[in-house]
Amino acid sequence: MLEGWHERFAPQGVVVTGVAAEAMTVVTRATYQLGIAYPVFADPSGATSKAYRALSLPTVFVLDKGGTVRERDGGVTRRLAFLASKAW
Repeated sequence: MLEGWHERFAPQGVVVTGVAAEAMTVVTRATYQLGIAYPVFADPSGATSKAYRALSLPTVFVLDKGGTVRERDGGVTRRLAFLASKAW
């Protein structure tokens, strides 16, 4: 889903990023093996997940250009499917 968003919206200036709770070496290997082209950051301490209250996987946030969270959805839900299909 995120890879699709990256491919679709990057030309419009939308930046897709990921945050993983593993060490950078694990993140680097996984993104390579999975063919993920968008940046993924390592957060082994979980500080980012705690700060954003990302309590389920996946948790997706949509932020505006100013960094304000505009949409949030956690887990695999119908709302997440809607966000994935939404063309904004």
